Amino acid sequence: VIILGGNQSNAVNVSAFDQNLILGFRQPGSSPAAGTRGDKFELALRHVLAMEGGWTDDPHDPGGPTNKGITLAVYARERGIEVTSQTLTELKAALRAIPDDLVRSIYESRYWQPSRCPALRPSLALMHFDASVNHGVGTAARFLQEALGVAVDGEIGPITLGAARTAEPRMALARYAAIRRQRYRALPHFWRFGRGWLRRVDATLAAATHLVPPSSDPAQTEESPFMTGPTDAPTTKPYAPTETKSWWQSMTIWGTILTAITTVLPLIGVVLGISITPELAEEIGQNIILVIQAVGGLIGTLMALFGRTRATALLQMRSSRTSL
Repeated sequence: VIILGGNQSNAVNVSAFDQNLILGFRQPGSSPAAGTRGDKFELALRHVLAMEGGWTDDPHDPGGPTNKGITLAVYARERGIEVTSQTLTELKAALRAIPDDLVRSIYESRYWQPSRCPALRPSLALMHFDASVNHGVGTAARFLQEALGVAVDGEIGPITLGAARTAEPRMALARYAAIRRQRYRALPHFWRFGRGWLRRVDATLAAATHLVPPSSDPAQTEESPFMTGPTDAPTTKPYAPTETKSWWQSMTIWGTILTAITTVLPLIGVVLGISITPELAEEIGQNIILVIQAVGGLIGTLMALFGRTRATALLQMRSSRTSL
């Protein structure tokens, strides 16, 4: 890849860059096709609104008063108002009457964009957006990374997005849904809201799977305009069996034998009353090893020739009789 670059001193140069080191890139000045990004967001938003429903104020709900999936705490932060005993009643009334434009703005600015959904294919974006709304953006980021099999750090960067581009869509969605179910079952309020939570995951999985193109090949799936180019996901090289050495070709084995000979022979010489110096023992050991290697090599050559002869011999049919 040829790169035109500059620095703070206004120096511009052109240099080659290894394509395998590129995590991702985008065309300068490029923009999504008309309606592409908006349609993807609107589709995901309609699904989330259908899952969230309208006004609720269940005392067992840790989110507190909620309308169209917007909790009172989120609404108050959006308005820049602190939730106190004096503002609680007014905020509740305002939340119940929240306009659709503000709902859309909150979902896009607080969930859709921070969760990097624009960089995901529509099917995974829908699942991830729904999880970001229901579990939180940070928790959903970890869910996504776990589903894609990358390092889980809660930061969605080029490696996570690269894995999302190359993952098999249906498998990634199924893993994501399983992670969400497991999380729900671990929550203390599962006894009250568990059925609804699990139904939500099932409905989201079905809706997201419906968006997967007929071709399950990630390379044939339309990619996001924000992240194109070579993938940064690790590739697996085909298995290549290594050639094994014969035992007589191993330097480790012969080194062990030589050490044993030079250590044991002087001791045997003392027992037999023969003076064998370490130098003499080493020379004897080396000669023995040379002889064994020569004999081993000769035997190996003969066996190879014999095996080759058998392998090239024509097959012959022989009659046989079997008695039952």
